[in-house]
Amino acid sequence: IFLDGDKRVVKLDRLKSWTGFSSSDAKVKYVIETSTGTLEKVDLHVGDMLSFKNEC
Repeated sequence: IFLDGDKRVVKLDRLKSWTGFSSSDAKVKYVIETSTGTLEKVDLHVGDMLSFKNEC
């Protein structure tokens, strides 16, 4: 899941474990990696906004 600085989804991608890589042409600030099948379970689309605290 690729997010911009406003935490808006700019790209969704599905990769098989341990294969390849992905990138985005859009400016990205956050990338979220999820377990296999997560994107099929949630109703998430490009343009949606996520909310989370940026704590490290």
